[in-house]
Amino acid sequence: MNKQLEKIWEEIEFWNLTHLDESCGSYLNDPATVDVINDLNNRLENKLPDDFLDSLRRHNGTVSWTVKFYEGTLLDAKSILLELDEVRGVAKDLHDANLRDGDNSMDSLICFGPVKNNLWSDYWIPFHVTDWSQTCFDFDPDIGGEMGQVISVNWEGNSIKVIAKNYLEFLRLCADNLPDEIEE
Repeated sequence: MNKQLEKIWEEIEFWNLTHLDESCGSYLNDPATVDVINDLNNRLENKLPDDFLDSLRRHNGTVSWTVKFYEGTLLDAKSILLELDEVRGVAKDLHDANLRDGDNSMDSLICFGPVKNNLWSDYWIPFHVTDWSQTCFDFDPDIGGEMGQVISVNWEGNSIKVIAKNYLEFLRLCADNLPDEIEE
């Protein structure tokens, strides 16, 4: 694990220890096993970013929680960072829904940043979900985008936007926006 990623996780873990009481417990799961990581990475056409895989070796996603963590498109109330075994399932469900619904482009979608105007793409790998959006790695960015950039696909708001150039930047945004106090 690189030093930047390790420092970010230390900040998140410290926040977890100092802001969640025993009744809440930890929202951070135990590490993913090497077998689980290798199995998923071997099944995906696009390999998951190394920073993401290193993070999974530390914490395999989060449990769902109801405290307001960060207002906005990153982590919000009742959100979860998916466990590895959920990543493939969510991607398949979204792929199947897209096939069922037909046309993949949406004229009404508003795109922010170098992301293609698609309702869904098999080149998007979700790793975070809320009731109304998916946060995904984008392995088919538009011109000017970066392979593996992090996007938020928000169906309720009819928008897709690039929120970070990579997972490390995404996690840094999350850590930088941890609240001083928890709102119930």
